[in-house]
Amino acid sequence: MQTADGADVAVIAATDVDSRGTELQAGLARAGLDDPVVSLRRQDALPRTKLGKRRLFVPMHAGVFAT
Repeated sequence: MQTADGADVAVIAATDVDSRGTELQAGLARAGLDDPVVSLRRQDALPRTKLGKRRLFVPMHAGVFAT
Protein backbone atom coordinates (compact mmCIF):
# COMPACT_ATOMS: atom_id res chain seq x y z
CA MET A 1 0.00 0.00 0.00
CA GLN A 2 1.28 3.46 -0.83
CA THR A 3 1.92 5.68 2.18
CA ALA A 4 2.76 9.38 2.42
CA ASP A 5 6.46 8.60 2.89
CA GLY A 6 6.91 5.24 1.15
CA ALA A 7 5.12 1.90 1.12
CA ASP A 8 3.60 -0.77 3.35
CA VAL A 9 4.10 -4.08 1.56
CA ALA A 10 2.50 -7.46 2.29
CA VAL A 11 4.56 -10.40 1.04
CA ILE A 12 4.38 -14.16 0.94
CA ALA A 13 7.96 -15.32 1.41
CA ALA A 14 9.86 -18.25 2.84
CA THR A 15 13.07 -16.23 3.18
CA ASP A 16 14.13 -13.12 5.04
CA VAL A 17 12.35 -10.05 3.68
CA ASP A 18 14.39 -7.34 5.45
CA SER A 19 16.90 -7.01 2.61
CA ARG A 20 14.03 -6.53 0.14
CA GLY A 21 12.79 -3.61 2.23
CA THR A 22 16.20 -1.99 1.94
CA GLU A 23 16.12 -2.49 -1.83
CA LEU A 24 12.66 -0.94 -2.06
CA GLN A 25 13.78 2.05 0.01
CA ALA A 26 16.75 2.57 -2.30
CA GLY A 27 14.50 2.38 -5.37
CA LEU A 28 12.07 4.93 -3.96
CA ALA A 29 14.98 7.24 -3.11
CA ARG A 30 16.30 6.92 -6.68
CA ALA A 31 12.81 7.80 -7.91
CA GLY A 32 12.99 11.06 -5.94
CA LEU A 33 11.26 10.32 -2.61
CA ASP A 34 13.18 11.92 0.26
CA ASP A 35 13.88 9.51 3.16
CA PRO A 36 11.41 6.77 2.10
CA VAL A 37 9.99 4.45 4.75
CA VAL A 38 9.17 0.88 3.70
CA SER A 39 7.58 -1.70 5.96
CA LEU A 40 7.27 -5.33 4.93
CA ARG A 41 4.76 -7.70 6.49
CA ARG A 42 4.97 -11.44 5.93
CA GLN A 43 1.53 -13.00 5.40
CA ASP A 44 0.17 -16.45 4.61
CA ALA A 45 -2.07 -15.10 1.83
CA LEU A 46 -2.67 -11.81 0.03
CA PRO A 47 -6.08 -10.17 0.38
CA ARG A 48 -8.45 -10.31 -2.58
CA THR A 49 -11.12 -7.96 -3.90
CA LYS A 50 -14.82 -8.88 -3.86
CA LEU A 51 -14.31 -10.32 -7.36
CA GLY A 52 -11.54 -12.60 -6.10
CA LYS A 53 -8.68 -10.69 -7.69
CA ARG A 54 -5.51 -9.59 -5.95
CA ARG A 55 -4.69 -5.89 -5.91
CA LEU A 56 -1.09 -5.41 -6.96
CA PHE A 57 -0.95 -1.71 -6.07
CA VAL A 58 -3.08 0.13 -3.54
CA PRO A 59 -2.80 3.91 -4.07
CA MET A 60 -3.25 6.51 -1.40
CA HIS A 61 -6.75 7.93 -1.03
CA ALA A 62 -7.95 9.89 -4.04
CA GLY A 63 -6.83 13.49 -3.92
CA VAL A 64 -4.02 12.86 -1.42
CA PHE A 65 -0.55 12.91 -2.92
CA ALA A 66 2.87 12.79 -1.31
CA THR A 67 5.05 15.75 -2.18
